[in-house]
Amino acid sequence: MSLFYATDEMLRSPAWLTADVGRAFAADMGWMIRDAVFNGSGKGRPLGITKHGSYLGIDKETGQAADTIVAENIEKMWARVMLPARKNFKWFYDQSCEPQFSALNLGDGFNGQLVYMPAGGISGAPYNSFKGRPAIATEHHNVLGDAGDFIGTDLGFYRMVDLGAPEQAVSVHVQFLYGETVFRLMYHIDGESILPTSAITPASGGDTVSATVYLKERA
Repeated sequence: MSLFYATDEMLRSPAWLTADVGRAFAADMGWMIRDAVFNGSGKGRPLGITKHGSYLGIDKETGQAADTIVAENIEKMWARVMLPARKNFKWFYDQSCEPQFSALNLGDGFNGQLVYMPAGGISGAPYNSFKGRPAIATEHHNVLGDAGDFIGTDLGFYRMVDLGAPEQAVSVHVQFLYGETVFRLMYHIDGESILPTSAITPASGGDTVSATVYLKERA
């Protein structure tokens, strides 16, 4: 649910108000939906991928410094991505991680210069990438060093149910004494990963894999 409080003065400019309310609702709803897909508790909200049983954590390297990301982290995360998820896989991270990425071009770890590709770099791609897959900063992850600051997933394994167009309502009563009209938008959705509630053991055995992996805490 999203609310917009419009003063009586604002209502005197309906063309501007309609555009402003539309932008505000779109931005607010978009943010809440994305956050639910990543972090939803499943109680009155979709169940986010980071709360699902298939969310697979990768340990830090022995002796790895706090609040760092090293090439070996990327390699080991990729090795635990289930094969059907690799084609449409994407990396997501908090923007506090970005200073770490340039250091991966210095030849540390697994010849790190080829681990991270900035947008428009050697790859010519319009997006940052690791292992040839897009890397995108969002506001829905923990800060650098905390578990889940850097994750990867194929959202094709996430199913969302849309229960119809958003419901719109207007009330002049809620804030009547303050000369405000309240616009309300309600959007009913649900969602959850379609994977089993635990990581998957490959047919050949070995380490478990998943469509969603994350880097554990580096404290």
